[in-house]
Amino acid sequence: MKTLYFDFYDESRKRHVPVGVYLSETLDSRLPTVIFSPGYQGQEDIKKEELFFKKYTYLAEYFTTKGYAFITVQHDILGDIDGLETVDPKAIQDAARRHLYIRAEANILFAISQLKQQKLPLILDSFILGGHSNGGDIAKYFAGLYPKMVRSLVLFDARRARLRLQLPLSVLMFEADDTT
Repeated sequence: MKTLYFDFYDESRKRHVPVGVYLSETLDSRLPTVIFSPGYQGQEDIKKEELFFKKYTYLAEYFTTKGYAFITVQHDILGDIDGLETVDPKAIQDAARRHLYIRAEANILFAISQLKQQKLPLILDSFILGGHSNGGDIAKYFAGLYPKMVRSLVLFDARRARLRLQLPLSVLMFEADDTT
């Protein structure tokens, strides 16, 4: 598996957007693509450990062996002051976390635009969108806004955002009963 890491910078938002791209070693043509958002990573975790977007290599290995490109986008970066720590846990989480979903929407769209400039063998006009926890909630939010871009969803414990579909969409959801 070939791994590429990018630290794109969105000048309009003064924001870094770290992105990982995982490709099969054998590239024959443009690859169907999975774009994956990791779970939330707070400021203390960012200071102590590597960014979460690099921790999903097991999924990247699975998808690249099946002929897909796998992309991860880091949404939480050092210096963010509006993370989950600022969200009222008693509020309806779909609404309370909306600012995180909006930021991630911009990150995904920016990452796509930057990856297109890299001339990689990626199909980015229609893709599988996935995510874990808050990343899965981001995927639900994005799919509701851009139904023609999202072919299907793969979600892991995405329990807080509502799924507002405008078009029929295949959804694969893995849910645990011990998360909040």
